Amino acid sequence: MLSEAFAYEWYDAKNNMYYFGKHNGSDPNYAHSSSVMPAFKMNTKPDHMHRTIMATGTNEEIALLEHTVLKNLRADTELWKQYYNIALGDPNYVPMDGENNNNYKDGKYTDRLNDSELYAKLCAIDHVKNWPVKGVYDRPRQNFSFHAKKQQREQAEIEWNLWYKYHPKKGKQAKSIQQGDSFELWYNFVQDHLHIHNAVMTREYRLNQHNWKRR
Repeated sequence: MLSEAFAYEWYDAKNNMYYFGKHNGSDPNYAHSSSVMPAFKMNTKPDHMHRTIMATGTNEEIALLEHTVLKNLRADTELWKQYYNIALGDPNYVPMDGENNNNYKDGKYTDRLNDSELYAKLCAIDHVKNWPVKGVYDRPRQNFSFHAKKQQREQAEIEWNLWYKYHPKKGKQAKSIQQGDSFELWYNFVQDHLHIHNAVMTREYRLNQHNWKRR
């Protein structure tokens, strides 16, 4: 068992993809923090997933190492495509503005940290442009959330089925609806988070629900 912080790299042999990350060493069952790579714990690790410990040290040392490695990986466009990583490190140790921001492109980025007024204007323009297509699945999503919060199960299920049917399901992030999701998963998530403002689906919740169903 590792008791100090460590940097690790996962290799997904099934999809020929990698993920580079860090952990403080406190949980021996911890596997990764990716919102894109399939979720699992060390005791449920798929056979095609292989982890290599790259370095150990203090939290700060490993956080800075992680950032340096990820920044160098992103500098190589083709190599970066082989990684599940999105962010460039831990915001507790690495500032997430400027080129460290996920939206940074060609020296510019339109994140709230940069210009909140411009960001709001661009969001409004984007909404008008994309709503005719997005609205087909996003309206049922909003209706599902409304009825689920009021515990109107039957109506919530009708709206969820429309949401699932029309959503393109291209996103890999845990917070997005995904192929194979069920109404029960999302309805239970809403019920478990009724008093949490802006709660979003997480890979941990998906994993816990999956493990509970297998009991």
